[in-house]
Amino acid sequence: MSAVFFIIYQIGHMSIIMYLPSVALATLTKIDVNILIITMGAIAIVYSYTGGVKSVLWTDFIQGSVLLIGTAVGLFILIANLKGGFGDIASELASGKFISGKETIFNPNLLKDSIFLIILGSGINTLSSYVSSQDIVQRFTTTQNVKKLNKMMLTNGVLSIFIAYVFYLIGTGLYVYYQVQHPGSEGSSIPQDQIFTYLLLMIFQLE
Repeated sequence: MSAVFFIIYQIGHMSIIMYLPSVALATLTKIDVNILIITMGAIAIVYSYTGGVKSVLWTDFIQGSVLLIGTAVGLFILIANLKGGFGDIASELASGKFISGKETIFNPNLLKDSIFLIILGSGINTLSSYVSSQDIVQRFTTTQNVKKLNKMMLTNGVLSIFIAYVFYLIGTGLYVYYQVQHPGSEGSSIPQDQIFTYLLLMIFQLE
């Protein structure tokens, strides 16, 4: 059962990973999203097969760099186009967008929703992937010693927290831009998984 659920999870996980960037690229290049998904899959198969784990590690490094730099730059661009800058995002977060006053911080009954339960569940889910997910474990086996492995784990944890905050700020910034400052604009009707790409295209006048 564990193996079956793992496979189902990976299929869903990889589907999202392939779909979301393909949607963004399709918006930019006007190429059909299905063609982009097939192309990306074919490229991944070729470089993994020909280059082995080393090629996977290098592409992971490049992808991680693009993710960190790209999202940080995207956040700065979004902030620059808000009327009040970061203050608008901070104001929205402080007024209940981050944690609503109705949310329960801790509930002794673990069958009830609470902020504590979300954090605990997310932590357990993350830790379980570090010991059971083959795509993560295979990266551990490439480290030279335990000291470097611990350093890698710590660095990954810090960067993961950083990127999570950046994503949350981007999401809140998009909410402020379209729902607070520009309600009823054309972008308000764009699907949520394409809204950030649409905003960048509009800012750079590519759409």
